[in-house]
Amino acid sequence: MTTVIVLVINILFFEKNIYNYYSQLLILTDKIVGLIMKLIRLIIILLLFLHVSMNAFSQSTLKRSSIDILFGGGPTTYYFDNGLNNSNKAANVFVLGLYSLSPSTVVSPIIGFGLNTTINFGSFDVPPSDSQLQIRNFIFLSSYFFGSLGLKFNPSPKISFYTLGNVGAAYQNNVSGKLYDGNNNYLGDFSYNINKHYYFGASLIAMFRISNNFSIGTDFIYNRHIINNSDLTYQNSSNSSTKVDQSGNNFHELSGDIVIRFNF
Repeated sequence: MTTVIVLVINILFFEKNIYNYYSQLLILTDKIVGLIMKLIRLIIILLLFLHVSMNAFSQSTLKRSSIDILFGGGPTTYYFDNGLNNSNKAANVFVLGLYSLSPSTVVSPIIGFGLNTTINFGSFDVPPSDSQLQIRNFIFLSSYFFGSLGLKFNPSPKISFYTLGNVGAAYQNNVSGKLYDGNNNYLGDFSYNINKHYYFGASLIAMFRISNNFSIGTDFIYNRHIINNSDLTYQNSSNSSTKVDQSGNNFHELSGDIVIRFNF
């Protein structure tokens, strides 16, 4: 009987020790978890502080420049007045130098000059639709001088926008291709006689500043092209020149480019 009582007392004492042990373990675990959470909160606060400090420092060190040099390129679409097939592939590249008259202000007048080149290539039916003529291996390459005038917006040190009016004149027009009739007969190589080619339009450019001297962005360009004396001629089988009336070859140009900018 005494042995049984002693055994019961030992069991109760052992269970009490186990309970105390787990209670202390739970208390210690709660303290450790609480300490870890405090450390995590402290780390988050420090990271936020560092982020804000570095961002403020980087923005304070970004200086707005007076001279911007932009390089851009991308796809282009032509819409001819005479209904010429617009499914041909086209591209546009340009370089533009801009000078800000008041670079330290949020809105600054700007002026600039540049060079750009457009190329259109493919094949199409020659208007009017009853001409039964088709041009293949078509390449229309034009290079221009142009001037720009507008405004530069600086809502923040890292973001800027340009709204520009553009006027350009072609100093080179290279047009080539092969002419076929409705029966798929080769008529000869053709050429355009372009005496004058100029355009006017507008650009909207958005830029994001990566560093003091480098930015990347995109643009949207609309230009209205005017072409004078652009009749199509080709050498026929008798080696004499034949003219096809091509009045109405003025066209609209829509371009979207990737743009990079260097600041000075």
